[in-house]
Amino acid sequence: MQKRIDYLKAFVKEFDYPEDAQNALIKTCEAIYANAETAEKAEHPLRLYESDIWFDYGQMIKPLGGIAEAIAEPKETVDLVFLILASEHMKELYIKRGIDLEVYHDSCLDFKAKLHECHDVKGVWGTFVTDWFGRFFNLTRFALGRLQFEINLCQAETVSPYKNLYPGDHFVGIHIPALGPLKQEDCRAAFIKASKFFAPAFKDGIVPFRTGSWLIAPEHREMLKPDSNIIKFMDFFHVTPHEKTVEGDYWRIFNTTDCSDVDKLPADNSLRRAYIKAIKENKIPHLGIGLFWMQGEKFL
Repeated sequence: MQKRIDYLKAFVKEFDYPEDAQNALIKTCEAIYANAETAEKAEHPLRLYESDIWFDYGQMIKPLGGIAEAIAEPKETVDLVFLILASEHMKELYIKRGIDLEVYHDSCLDFKAKLHECHDVKGVWGTFVTDWFGRFFNLTRFALGRLQFEINLCQAETVSPYKNLYPGDHFVGIHIPALGPLKQEDCRAAFIKASKFFAPAFKDGIVPFRTGSWLIAPEHREMLKPDSNIIKFMDFFHVTPHEKTVEGDYWRIFNTTDCSDVDKLPADNSLRRAYIKAIKENKIPHLGIGLFWMQGEKFL
């Protein structure tokens, strides 16, 4: 359908995708709709989503592998084409619910983050983490400035000087998209936005923020300089170590899924050099669990 193709063209232009990425996504979208069978496989879940009476993200994305095979295009590219097409109705949901479209725009930037991530790691324009996006489409995950947030249920006690979280408590989870430098002032602004956005869901508007991430590995304080953006980000949290180490996140640090030969890993920045040193010394950092509380603009 031409309107789908036109929407995708406008989207990738609005969000300033690289020209090669635009061409790959447009070519793939056109191929999907040039074939009656693949067009219907894409349209059926899109129409159901647009009906506002059905949302099953797992079923929505299930046909994408078959579409990619039928048109002989990378599945990663087909997946991102589909997600971009679905974002048109996501925007309509924002409007219906009275949510500022700036939040919609910031949330859609995650597609671009994953686009570059996919190209860096796999050499393909698209996304290889399609399962990740479901909560954006049912409007339970939002980007508020530099960071992303969603309400989650606590599974294990998490400590902080102000107050602990206990199993069964709700908290605002934090995700950190790969969208450039993690500047302290940008993160502070995002936390203030999120504190106000989620305040109605918490007693007295006191909002707990919690995350588990390689970015707040406690060992970073010995590995990195005190003025690094990562250390400044860690300063927002009371951090406790998780028993799990960060091996599963090496690909995020080195932009490759093959980290078997340490001497072949890129060492072009201080973070990568610090991790190469830690790996060689068998001093693998642990994931950090971080918690802090806010009320309005105040960090408690």
